[in-house]
Amino acid sequence: MHPDDIVKEIAQGVSPVCATCTKYWQGREKNLPRPQCTTITSCGSPIAGDTFSQYEGIITDFTRWCFVCASESDFAVQVRDDERVVGVCKGHVRLLNELEASEVGSQAELLMLASAKGRLPLLQLIPKPKKSLFQAIAETEAEFQAEERRQLQG
Repeated sequence: MHPDDIVKEIAQGVSPVCATCTKYWQGREKNLPRPQCTTITSCGSPIAGDTFSQYEGIITDFTRWCFVCASESDFAVQVRDDERVVGVCKGHVRLLNELEASEVGSQAELLMLASAKGRLPLLQLIPKPKKSLFQAIAETEAEFQAEERRQLQG
């Protein structure tokens, strides 16, 4: 794993944590399909409900850098009661609220953020994304249709 190769992988959207993990590079050498990793058990970012639990590499302080872009972190993310805490920058902290974890559902219930304000549940620091007018109309229409079905059945 050469520093230039790590930079190229990050530029292609690979998490800096994965790009510095020996298991990722072992997978690349074996031409494994994406994600090119040799880990046997689940491993991933806080978005996937994990804190890179199977990581083997050069990172020793996961709170110092954003797990998405490798810039200096502004927050530290804790998933459930996991001991490891992972850094995230102001620019990417919204991803924790906007994306759902592939295995565990809503991240808002799982994550705590530490910042200068102390430890807070994610939703206290990050407001829910606003809905577009189209989304609001579609949701209202679906509610009306559901109510009509209930009235016809009852």
